[in-house]
Amino acid sequence: MKYFLDSSARRVRLTMLTVLIAAIAGTFSAFGELPTWIRNIDANSAVEAVFFRMMALPNGAVAFRCPPRETRPALTDLINTQSRNAELYSLRALEDEQALDFPAAESDWKAFVDNSSDKISAQLALADFYHRRLRPSDEIKTLSLVASAPPIAAEKLTPLAQQRSWQAFERTFGIIQAQGLPKEVSIARYRAWIVRYPDEPSLYARFLQFLVAEKEYPVAGELITEYRKHFPSDQIFPVKAIAMVEYRRGSVREGLSVYEQSFQPLWDPQLVKSYFDLLRDTQNLRKFRDDAHAALVADPENLNATARIFYYHQQQGKTDVAQQAIADLRLHKDSTHSSWTSRELYICARLLEEIHAYPESARYYFALYNSNSKDMPDAQPTALAGLTGLLLTAPETPMRFGSGELSMYRDIATMDQGPGYLNGILSLILNTTQPASQYSEEEQRAVPYFHRSRAVELLALLDAKFPNSARLPELHAQLLEFYSNSGGSDAVIQGGREFLANFPNASERTSVALLMADAYTRKEDTKNEFAIYDAVLQELASKAQNVPLGSAEEAYDSGSNYNPRSSYNSQSTLSDAEGGEDGEGQSSEPSEQNAVPRHKVGQSFQLSPPASHTRQASVPSP
Repeated sequence: MKYFLDSSARRVRLTMLTVLIAAIAGTFSAFGELPTWIRNIDANSAVEAVFFRMMALPNGAVAFRCPPRETRPALTDLINTQSRNAELYSLRALEDEQALDFPAAESDWKAFVDNSSDKISAQLALADFYHRRLRPSDEIKTLSLVASAPPIAAEKLTPLAQQRSWQAFERTFGIIQAQGLPKEVSIARYRAWIVRYPDEPSLYARFLQFLVAEKEYPVAGELITEYRKHFPSDQIFPVKAIAMVEYRRGSVREGLSVYEQSFQPLWDPQLVKSYFDLLRDTQNLRKFRDDAHAALVADPENLNATARIFYYHQQQGKTDVAQQAIADLRLHKDSTHSSWTSRELYICARLLEEIHAYPESARYYFALYNSNSKDMPDAQPTALAGLTGLLLTAPETPMRFGSGELSMYRDIATMDQGPGYLNGILSLILNTTQPASQYSEEEQRAVPYFHRSRAVELLALLDAKFPNSARLPELHAQLLEFYSNSGGSDAVIQGGREFLANFPNASERTSVALLMADAYTRKEDTKNEFAIYDAVLQELASKAQNVPLGSAEEAYDSGSNYNPRSSYNSQSTLSDAEGGEDGEGQSSEPSEQNAVPRHKVGQSFQLSPPASHTRQASVPSP
């Protein structure tokens, strides 16, 4: 019996201890579950009196959270005295939800929106309520108000992915995909997104991918037309987009024809590579070559066909054969005494420059400088800039008109007495009428320095005759970098000062200023060095409107986060579709039925969203 009594007392003590521990744990757990807005209520305020009341405990009074049936009437009394206080409506809305009175909660959230000074935050809170209530249509409608709101001044320098309007669009498409809403909803929201961000080209790529996935080909064509109008300078995206649409319609041949009809001799390298990848994957390389050869047989001066042959060999790494294609065109024109247009000369110069055939490229740039054709108004500044760029880019290349191999000058001095080609180019480069004396003076100079000294003269000529040339900042910055690498501190400092004074809006200003700082470092002039740093920081701060630099994420890549519901986005590894000596298949033109399986060519038709339309100014293609 005594043992039984002891056991009962032990049980009572253990039970009391368990209850005490549970009460303490419950208190801490309740505190942890309190929302942040409750834990941060001002002490001794009217709102605290609404949500907490003091209760007596053995060790003193403790503030306990009041239930919604008490807080809602108290909040109503406060609202009656402070009808414009938006926060009171939001607090009562939260209590309405706690009481499961959702119609009242919706009404209070809307009142919060009406009375809030920050409409966007209030609308997002209302959208959160609809999300909790599983009302996607109302949530999307509310998010649409946020997404379509005018730009906020405070977000002017905020990356797109961090702007609340952009995030509202992203959230909207998450709801659409999660709820499986009709494609018409997505199309409407994409159009609104483009209206809100009209200068963001990646949105067009994302919208186009959705339309193609949903087989909305007519709408996709209209979108590409809109893109052309808004971004007329972009020649890459429209071609690839139209080709992708035609391919998704079910015709590889039509996709190829888009590239064929859009071909330009000075296509962007990215577009050229896409075209030839597609030709290779569809086993059409040999047909492409044969068609180009046939066009040249019919018209040996067909520059478009010459460019096709050029790219055919260039893409296979046969630059010598590619250069010969340009040489064949020149030889035919020389034999028939055909005249050159400025556009033809410029295209040949650019093509040769792409394969690093700098001496031949210089020949065409010089001819362009002296061309009398009227089809390219800016021929002379373009030629001067091209020649200068060649000399600064590849000074070690043995170019005849500016080479350390000065036998050319001896030939000119002794053989060419008339105003022929060699005398003309020598006069342009050296600005002299005595080539024999130049031969003796330049014979001992190193080739790179000799070329760059000629580049300085050309650049001075470009400055004097064409001060508005778009390539002047780029070429001057390139020359200053050479001076810096050669240890010419005084030349860097002087040239840098002139650069900063003459090109106030050049993108190279910061790099030039830092070259000047390095020059001051070599001269142990710390005062001017730190003055340069201060000036650079002030200029960068001014451009950023004095907003401190942070660790902002890069702008959203719209093409990477969207996975269309259809399966055309296959990432299967491609195998080479063609073999043989020239990288071609045995069949020159396979039928649609016997062509390479679609998954092997699908990647060639994939569309990468344009990253940005802020591009460095360059010489326009004629």
